[in-house]
Amino acid sequence: MRLDKYLAETAQCTRSEAKALLAKGRVTVNGAVCKKGDTQLKAADAVAVDGRALDYQQFVYLMLNKPEGVVSASTTSCFLSFMTSS
Repeated sequence: MRLDKYLAETAQCTRSEAKALLAKGRVTVNGAVCKKGDTQLKAADAVAVDGRALDYQQFVYLMLNKPEGVVSASTTSCFLSFMTSS
């Protein structure tokens, strides 16, 4: 994966903001300052911004609790949908 994409996904910034971080020399890869956004990363590479290590997770799973009686379907034959205008 490209370093600028990695930063955008893990540092929660845009790619242009990631490129600005790189240009200012605030990003390190395996302890060395890196200023090129097109650097290809390997799975074992350690990336940090301002000394704070970043951890990449390909998937993030969220579990939500829907209270009993709440209809959350977009269409249903029994109840009005939350998308139905009155």
